[in-house]
Amino acid sequence: MFQLMPIALVAWIPIAVILFAKFPARRAVMVCVLGATMFLPMGVIEMPLVPFNKMVSTNVGLLIGALLMAPGPLLSFRPRLIDLPMVLLCFTPYASATANGMTFYDSFAALVSSIINWGIPYALGRAYLTDVYALRDAAQAIFVGGLIYAPLCIVEMFTSPILHAKVYGAYQHPDFMQSFRMGGWRPTIFMQHGLMVGMFMCGAALMGLWLWRQKALGPIKKVPAWLTVGFVLAVAIACKSTGAVLLLSAALASLFLVKMTRSGAVIYLLVLITPTYIAARTFGGWTGDNAVEMATEYLSAEQGGSLKTRFDNENVLVERAMTKALLGWGPKDDYLVKDDAGRITSVPDGLWVITLGTSGLIGLFALFAAFLTPTIALLRRFPAKYWVHPAMAAPGALAVFMTTYAIDCLMNAMINPVYLVAMGGLASLAVATNVLPRPAGASVAGPATGNRPNRAAVVGSRSIVSPGAAHPAGNGMQPARLR
Repeated sequence: MFQLMPIALVAWIPIAVILFAKFPARRAVMVCVLGATMFLPMGVIEMPLVPFNKMVSTNVGLLIGALLMAPGPLLSFRPRLIDLPMVLLCFTPYASATANGMTFYDSFAALVSSIINWGIPYALGRAYLTDVYALRDAAQAIFVGGLIYAPLCIVEMFTSPILHAKVYGAYQHPDFMQSFRMGGWRPTIFMQHGLMVGMFMCGAALMGLWLWRQKALGPIKKVPAWLTVGFVLAVAIACKSTGAVLLLSAALASLFLVKMTRSGAVIYLLVLITPTYIAARTFGGWTGDNAVEMATEYLSAEQGGSLKTRFDNENVLVERAMTKALLGWGPKDDYLVKDDAGRITSVPDGLWVITLGTSGLIGLFALFAAFLTPTIALLRRFPAKYWVHPAMAAPGALAVFMTTYAIDCLMNAMINPVYLVAMGGLASLAVATNVLPRPAGASVAGPATGNRPNRAAVVGSRSIVSPGAAHPAGNGMQPARLR
């Protein structure tokens, strides 16, 4: 049974090529990244330079499929200023490893790993998800992915997280009891942890609910949209991931406030949460004790205890990381706190503290700048008063979700390539010359049929006019206008 893990990881690459041959490239990107993230095993094949794991299989498969079947957009892609944080994020591990005296082999391996894990999915999103149609497809695909995952979540809620073991022969997480929460089981399916599943399901619920409310989501297989959306939302809440549910609530509240006020202030406030937290933890001396007390009082003693463990570990990890604040301790485990016998005594949970320890403040800045810059750029390109437009439903939902995913990375380290592809798509839309091209052969069919809606179907009686394309005086960076 264990042999199925390496077979699945290797077989995904030709499967990705087949999917790129079968679907249009922009749709193939989402089908591939979702299929791999949702169903590939959490296994590892030891190889030189970079271990061949789920992330590597997913992203290398995407890259090979794109280069073989639809290379044009990727080969013609040229980085812009908005891509600088991602470029810095990819190269910081190499600089950190070199600064810490590691061998060229180790430094180069860190560079390759970073490019595969971060750069490839982002670049594919930048190259193929370049307009509102593509981002609408992406948001719908995430929702459909959640709809597919929902029955599997229900199965594991009743049986415990067994699907990975049944299919691939091993549990993906060494501490099985982390899946038991609030008197029941938290599903893990084929992902890294139940927390990752919870965030994925909440993201799918957000996409479905907002697209439906903005009249940008139709029936799926003749099932009314309100029913499918309600089903995914109920399962997402039942996944028992308190943080993900709170972030879903914050994202929905932000979108509705934008709709009510026609102001982007709430989005900027959401963006500020992550850097404010990091500043408080690194330079502000905040230990998190008051947050633990609030979690214990208003949520549960279990949630408070979990949060206290996170903060206690972060406190010692931050203290050690700040002794090499600029570039960190390098990509190995030197950033961890150990006892005299060399045993690790600290457990890092948040991606932010791991990045601070391994890549320092430079890597930390690059990481969250990459997460948040597309949302800020999109809001500057399309002011909030335009976000109520049906054509902006998907970009708006994805932009707000990326800010909540950045917040989730303060507590967890669940890297999901689906979000990195979406991040690249948001960056492309923010700098695109033509944000609403007329697709060839488009029809007015509903979104669940697989056909792309035509211009009138997307925007109703009004239309988004792309600056620089429809207006010769425009320069491509001005806000789009509605008429």
